[in-house]
Amino acid sequence: MKKDHIKIFGNVVMVSAYCPECQDEALIAQGEYTCCGASYEEKKLDKIVRESEPVNKRKILGRKSREEILAQQNFCCFYCDRRFGKTVYRKGKPIALKINYDHQVPFAYGQNNSADNFVAACHICNAIKSSMLFDSIDKARLHILAAWAEKGITDEK
Repeated sequence: MKKDHIKIFGNVVMVSAYCPECQDEALIAQGEYTCCGASYEEKKLDKIVRESEPVNKRKILGRKSREEILAQQNFCCFYCDRRFGKTVYRKGKPIALKINYDHQVPFAYGQNNSADNFVAACHICNAIKSSMLFDSIDKARLHILAAWAEKGITDEK
């Protein structure tokens, strides 16, 4: 019987195990075999197999992709929905929102440089989100907006 082991895809680490139901090797996600959804019992894993090397190079989006993303988002931040160039205030000091292009699924996790993984984010939201990974866009937005409030950043002076 095949042994359970760790597989590394770029910078993504997953458990691979032999499924007794499907009788084949499958990846484990959220405690279940991805082949059939059967429950996986955690074991001590000693073997590590690298399936692919990390790219280790972030992509800079081309002009056309940047323009398309901005148009799709109506020239507003994906997370806070404020228009780029808008002035917000922190401790009474004005801050103009600058455009950053953010990997929605952080590059550190998936190394996905495809244009559909990018969003336009203001520099504040991008810094708050950083390389955090969220279950949903709504959870990311709630976290980011709470951080805005915590940092005392407002729309009014």
